[in-house]
Amino acid sequence: MSSGVGFAVGVTVVPVDAAPSSWELVDPDPAPGLGEPLSGWLPAHRGAGVAAVLLQQVVAAEA
Repeated sequence: MSSGVGFAVGVTVVPVDAAPSSWELVDPDPAPGLGEPLSGWLPAHRGAGVAAVLLQQVVAAEA
């Protein structure tokens, strides 16, 4: 025979508005340059090896 004590946990569900609230901060700098093509950042007059090394440096810096 077993005996136990149980308890209930209450959960409140609040609907979420898709638009941000007025108290939420808006990013003053919304990452400019993300819409630019990658070719604009890579040296066009250099070889593919130089561009690959530069791209590896960018990826390592962002990691």
